[in-house]
Amino acid sequence: MKPLPPPVTKLTLEQEFQVATILGDIEKASPEQTLEVCQHLLKHNFILKNTLTNIIDAWHGLDSTGADIPAERFME
Repeated sequence: MKPLPPPVTKLTLEQEFQVATILGDIEKASPEQTLEVCQHLLKHNFILKNTLTNIIDAWHGLDSTGADIPAERFME
């Protein structure tokens, strides 16, 4: 089985631009809007963490041949 690739810790140029745009919008936002954005980001961060944890846990259960494709997905 191939080893996992290293994590990507750098943003693409497009992502850098999106970050700069969002930060500009946050500077103009009211405190209530800023708090709401932070709440949503925290929620999405935990959802992403839970999803990645599930994927990694499932990987430990795979043998060297990989995962089985469910029948309903195979028919597509």
